[in-house]
Amino acid sequence: MFKSILGPPMALICGLSFIESVLLSTGGLMLTIFLFTSFLGKRVRKWFIDTFFKNKKVFTSKTRKMVSIWQKYGLIGVAFLTPVLLSPIGGGLVINTFGGKKAKIYLFMLLSGLFWSSIYSYLVYILKMDLIH
Repeated sequence: MFKSILGPPMALICGLSFIESVLLSTGGLMLTIFLFTSFLGKRVRKWFIDTFFKNKKVFTSKTRKMVSIWQKYGLIGVAFLTPVLLSPIGGGLVINTFGGKKAKIYLFMLLSGLFWSSIYSYLVYILKMDLIH
């Protein structure tokens, strides 16, 4: 989440253009999603559950809420909210935990990343323009 929000100001400080800011922010999100979806997702999820949830009930109010959110919003909703509420790692774990298909994960995370990085970059570059004038 911080990378998504702090990426555009850092791009501006480094002298990158708006398009470069959007592409680099989205690229960072997609790299994380690619790593988690293709290589690490299941292993990290298993380690996390084995480490922090030993001898815990499977059906708790928290797990029921996560399942209901997934059923209500699905892959598209989680992908859309990942840059805002979750980190790419968190979003990747949630999506892989509930078993989204790889091609759809990549597509919806790419669209979400492009959308949110464009919004963040636009706000940063517009605010800078306002400060200059």
